[in-house]
Amino acid sequence: MLAAGAMQDAPAIDWTKLRHAFGFRVLRADLGNFFFWQFREVDGFLISGKNSGTHWVKFMLSVALAHSAGVAPPTHTSGRAADAVIGHPRWGRQHADLPFIGSSHSIPSGAFAWRLAPFRPPPVVVLVRDIRDALLSNYVKWRDDYAMSLSEFARCWPTGRKLVADVWWYIHFFNRWGDVAAAWPGRVLFVRYEDVRADPGTWLMRMAAHFGVTLGAEDVAAALPYRAHEAVRAKLDPGETEIVIPEAELRRAIRFSDADLAYLGEVFRRFLRHDLGYSLREAP
Repeated sequence: MLAAGAMQDAPAIDWTKLRHAFGFRVLRADLGNFFFWQFREVDGFLISGKNSGTHWVKFMLSVALAHSAGVAPPTHTSGRAADAVIGHPRWGRQHADLPFIGSSHSIPSGAFAWRLAPFRPPPVVVLVRDIRDALLSNYVKWRDDYAMSLSEFARCWPTGRKLVADVWWYIHFFNRWGDVAAAWPGRVLFVRYEDVRADPGTWLMRMAAHFGVTLGAEDVAAALPYRAHEAVRAKLDPGETEIVIPEAELRRAIRFSDADLAYLGEVFRRFLRHDLGYSLREAP
């Protein structure tokens, strides 16, 4: 097992200063992300937390929807070809017989969590994962670029070095989407990565139904061969260099230390408003 690199004799944490730094980060993001309005022609969104099974769930749902409409499914699980049914909204509508579903990791401005906002969000599926596991997956994927220990990664400062994702990004993501869901009952469907792994067929039907599509048994059956990571890896675009699925053995070998988990638990208790059923604010 790789050493987690727990920080010894860490200085006392100034929680007030940390809260101000996180608040500034959220405020700065709130002033700039109005993608709901920017892409208001979209029929629905598949929003996913980073390192939360995005390519896997998006591909399975795309295959099932394509089968239901009798159109060609995506040829790859990554790259531009993966957007043939569900893709970034800037690519526009792909099929007239399917809802226009945009995919993104976006965290919307807090303005969209106001019931008095002038624009009601379309149906949104939000794919989430236990933040601790998502962090580990992110670290394994980007550790060469980060060039820091796992403990340093866990304790990064909200307004410090910009990373692909950190604990503050996930807290912001959970909090904001939890707020939007509370403001607009029935518009947001939270889907947990762990639940999809346990029962992909049921969750494919629930996600499609949220977008107004009823999947049949044959539609779901067309997607289930891709429930295994190996099947997703086999369909990766050979021209893409991004690591979509981190090396399984390396991922299993890296663990947070007890000190790391204690720190993260305290951060969750102080800053996380919506833990979406993960019990993240409980003692490890």
